[in-house]
Amino acid sequence: MGRTRCRFFAVLVAVTAAAVLGLGAAPAAADGGEVRIAARQLADGRIEFALQERAEGGGWGERRLPRSRFFPADSREAWLASSPLTTGDAEVRIAARRLNDGQVEFALQERAADGGWGERRLPRNRFFPAASDGAWLASSPLTVGARTVSIAVGDWHNCRLDANGEAVCWGWNMYGQSAPPPGRYSAVDGGAYHTCALTEDGAAVCWGDNEHGQTDAPLGEYASVSAGGWHGCALTSDGKAVCWGRNERSQSNPPPGRYAAIDGGAYFTCALTEDSEAVCWGANEHGQTDVPQGGYATISMGNWHGCALTSGGAAVCWGRNEYGQANPPPGRYTDIDGGAFHTCALTADGAVVCWGLNGSGQTNAPLGRYVSVEAGEHHSCALTAAREVTCWGSDGYGQASP
Repeated sequence: MGRTRCRFFAVLVAVTAAAVLGLGAAPAAADGGEVRIAARQLADGRIEFALQERAEGGGWGERRLPRSRFFPADSREAWLASSPLTTGDAEVRIAARRLNDGQVEFALQERAADGGWGERRLPRNRFFPAASDGAWLASSPLTVGARTVSIAVGDWHNCRLDANGEAVCWGWNMYGQSAPPPGRYSAVDGGAYHTCALTEDGAAVCWGDNEHGQTDAPLGEYASVSAGGWHGCALTSDGKAVCWGRNERSQSNPPPGRYAAIDGGAYFTCALTEDSEAVCWGANEHGQTDVPQGGYATISMGNWHGCALTSGGAAVCWGRNEYGQANPPPGRYTDIDGGAFHTCALTADGAVVCWGLNGSGQTNAPLGRYVSVEAGEHHSCALTAAREVTCWGSDGYGQASP
């Protein structure tokens, strides 16, 4: 919906509402997402409402639920958009009543801290019969605003991090790798059979298989965390690398230095220095620590290969390559992630491109516009511009069914 159409409807609503009851701006909720309402009148006289949330690229996501309150009975068939509204990460429901003049008034309520419902603010549900008797009617609850901000893919499990700091995991859970402890997190990463996350105060918390001490993260305050195959690494706020867990190939022995990023593979680890150079250590039977010289903006490790993006968006990969997993197609990318025997990347226009082994369909990325991508053992996942998780490939443990 273009800006011109949006301004037109804002004027239409303001004039109509002012003439009847007055339409005031709703209060903004903290930590919320920007949303707007679309509306259209159906052939049977009912009015259908939908809510749209601001997407990552600045556009609007798919129509979901309503927001504004007063819509004239003679509104047209076309979808009309209200002016934006900020709402919070909350469970909400709609109340509705028909006014004496025939208009339907809608309001949104949010779940309060005591478990009850807050004051009526804005509408949500879509269809309300014209024969209502004036009493307030409540829709079923809806969670709005708890959008996914990032995803993490392990070998056979995945986790997502919602805007409210909650980690939600699914897939294989034999070792508890898909059962995050309660808490609010700022980052999450999946390993082979374990998962690590950062709490809001910078502590590293890991769960799942601990045969090699890979969930025994040292105490400290960290800026980032990575779960490798059977080890973990984190960076302190001053760029020091700290690793723990399995170490027979020295994958948990980072060289001294100050780093800006770090990521663990199966038996090796790579990091970016503050000068944008890649440094790798650990097992090297496939050349996975022989990173090409150059300046890089981001790095990602697969099981036995590594990839990085230059500042110009070119993909560079190295290491094990029998399935072509280290042969990126030419292009300009904004994100990249290595799986077991395949790699996925995000193009500059938001498309996902994958290459390498495809025995389970793990490189058959669905068409769409995405903001990030992750590759697992035999599956892949991406986060859409509307902040929804999409996965494809092997689904034997439900890992491709978010």
